[in-house]
Amino acid sequence: MSTLSHWTAVLLLTCLLLAAPVKTAEAGGFAAIDRHRHRSRSLAAVKNTTWWKPKRYNKDGTFPRFQYQLSDEGTIKYVSGVQVYVIDLDTALSAIPKLKSKNAAVRIVCYFSAGSWEDYRVQADRQFRGVRPSDWGAALGKDMDGWPGERWVDVRSSKVRTILRRRIAWAKKIGCHGVDPDNVNGHDADTGFPLTKANLVAFNKWLASTAHGFGLGIGLKNGLDMIRQLHTLFDWAVNESCNVYEECDLYDTFAATKPIWGIEYCDANEVFGVHTMDPACFCPRMMKKGFNFLYKAVNLTAQGIDCARYCAANKQKCAQGAAVTGSCKSRTNNLCSVVRGRFP
Repeated sequence: MSTLSHWTAVLLLTCLLLAAPVKTAEAGGFAAIDRHRHRSRSLAAVKNTTWWKPKRYNKDGTFPRFQYQLSDEGTIKYVSGVQVYVIDLDTALSAIPKLKSKNAAVRIVCYFSAGSWEDYRVQADRQFRGVRPSDWGAALGKDMDGWPGERWVDVRSSKVRTILRRRIAWAKKIGCHGVDPDNVNGHDADTGFPLTKANLVAFNKWLASTAHGFGLGIGLKNGLDMIRQLHTLFDWAVNESCNVYEECDLYDTFAATKPIWGIEYCDANEVFGVHTMDPACFCPRMMKKGFNFLYKAVNLTAQGIDCARYCAANKQKCAQGAAVTGSCKSRTNNLCSVVRGRFP
């Protein structure tokens, strides 16, 4: 073979090799050397550019009706007219088809704790998401005060983030439209780890990016001292008891289009030892600010009432409450008679 023919053949062979299809992780197959690293490829977030972004108001200017039910009582109760349900991630698998069968337009937000380990979620983590108890490694910290069966986790850990990514992927798979990760302010607690505010800001940014990557909306749960750094990255906020601690004004930083969903507890004094708030007082305040609040018991069953419906049924009380300029604390420690037999 001549020198020219030799190099022509080499060039032809090179072109054929370059043109041949290569089986890669992106194409759906895995090179043998990388097989283990890509085993969870299905859990990697596809970089979505769109996801559910709820609005603060309906087109007619009313608040969207939302339900926050984490205690399933055997089933999630369908309430006609409710537009958004916040339910537990591991109730959602059976609840979503039932809710959607009654109202195809309903939106589902799936709750899980991102900053703590929950003993009741171990079985579902293993069964549905392939998470073994040992996968947490050394990331389990101190018991969470007041919540038996929960332990703080080290949110800096890559092990924790791998587990949470699996939960977010599962939420997308079963039809959740958004996620409600809880306990994302561990820098304010005795977790057993030297967590700083910067650690938690970084963790929350990661949560928002991961949820959006899977095409899911995400809410910022409490964490009021991080609002300034995070409000542009989250699609709504969920607050518990900002009226008790007189810190609701911090949510004014959020864009006026983004919902601020909140809960005040009718048995706050009995359960947490803090003042129980009077809905006739705090409801007018929250509505004026554009915040959509529920009044519920701490066990978060289906029962409860939203501020708009409460004030519609108690116009005189709310008119008097709106004139109060000081604290909205109730003279009664337990006001759960207000919500008994009522639903948002």
